[in-house]
Amino acid sequence: MFFLPAHNAIDIGDTNNGRRLERIPLPDPLPATPPLDGFAMAFDPSGPALYVLTQAGLSVIHLPALPLSLGSLQPASGPAAGGDMVKILGTGFEPGTSVSLNGSPVAATVDSTTELHIVTPTLPAGSVAITVSTPDGQHYTWADAFAVH
Repeated sequence: MFFLPAHNAIDIGDTNNGRRLERIPLPDPLPATPPLDGFAMAFDPSGPALYVLTQAGLSVIHLPALPLSLGSLQPASGPAAGGDMVKILGTGFEPGTSVSLNGSPVAATVDSTTELHIVTPTLPAGSVAITVSTPDGQHYTWADAFAVH
């Protein structure tokens, strides 16, 4: 995910496709002239909360949840025989989150709101699309996320 400042808001975007996922309104405008080191913001993934320096000072914005997003896979490739444990890092994971590889469901274990893992099944060589779905109806598909050799 990326965070992009607007005058009275912070846009949360998806680094994989550049799409805006959510706009978070701020209680006060951002400074007209940012500090020398740039826009001042920090994110607490355990909260989740945003800490933003606005014209009025430090603002803490408590978010009910971050949007569903995928950031990386570790490892990002594996053998066609399967059997590899793959860690999926992102945001918005919750109990009951499901995963499919090229449309076929696989067992997923949610470790936290930012991490889950799967064990790869036997797959044909090539690129694999990963779709993650939450019980509340959010879906995220990352085409070509995993390479099978």
